[in-house]
Amino acid sequence: MDASAAAQWMLEQIECDGCIYQDDVVDHLAKAKAENLLRENADGNLVVGKPVLDALQRTGSYRLPLLPVLHAGRRRCRLTEAHA
Repeated sequence: MDASAAAQWMLEQIECDGCIYQDDVVDHLAKAKAENLLRENADGNLVVGKPVLDALQRTGSYRLPLLPVLHAGRRRCRLTEAHA
């Protein structure tokens, strides 16, 4: 899986569920053996890497930044529609 495919998967999940959880993206990329698309943050946690975020931004469907929000014990990235 490359960054563009990961971004496309993320958009599909957002379209389906209205939001996406960063830990779900991390799990998906790890299961797809695409750890190269992840990075370790300052706290030592795996997070979505810059190549995926750049690919997501290039789609033009959503604008960045991804806003991590603590929600029910999970980190959720909310994306806002560019058309809104």
